Amino acid sequence: MRCPHCGQELGEGLLPARCPACGSRLSAGASHGAEAGSRASADRAAASRRSVEGLSGRGAGRRDRSHTAKRVGRVLLGFVLVVVFAVAVVFVAWRSEIIGGRTVPDVTGWNSASATAKLEEKGFAVGTNEVSDASRQAGVVVGESPTAGQRVDAGSTVTIDVVVAEPGA
Repeated sequence: MRCPHCGQELGEGLLPARCPACGSRLSAGASHGAEAGSRASADRAAASRRSVEGLSGRGAGRRDRSHTAKRVGRVLLGFVLVVVFAVAVVFVAWRSEIIGGRTVPDVTGWNSASATAKLEEKGFAVGTNEVSDASRQAGVVVGESPTAGQRVDAGSTVTIDVVVAEPGA
């Protein structure tokens, strides 16, 4: 565009309010600048609109649904990992007998002193029940209650059946 007063070339796009050469005011209604002025005004309006759309989160600056889906996927993956970790911690704590009681060891066939020591080491109270059995050696554990492999609270009483010598034998 040219200045309608002095003929100075002003270029394309946004125009200054006054001509830098002659200082006269450039108006949108000038003879040769009417089309360029309205086009420049439309360009300014479009730039302003793009700026506002980018700030408001609407239009060109708005995220598409793929970003939201990725974010939801990441949150769900994080939740699943936390749940798996928690299950693993509980499993390890149960296996190491920190939670869920203690497993009663199998002490059948042991002598009564060793069986009592083993059960007390695991944290159980020991009760003794004397039974007579001519086919077994005296002092040997032939049974226990609760049975071996069961999980019971620490401090519970485990009763062992110990063979005693028959009188007169």
